[in-house]
Amino acid sequence: ACKKIHVLSVSELLGEAIKRCHSGNSVSSLFV
Repeated sequence: ACKKIHVLSVSELLGEAIKRCHSGNSVSSLFV
């Protein structure tokens, strides 16, 4: 169950990064 939650949060982060990429926002700010 823990692994499932971790994978879900990672995919959410990736999705947010992709959204920021397309909208032109800084992606690096997510990982700082």
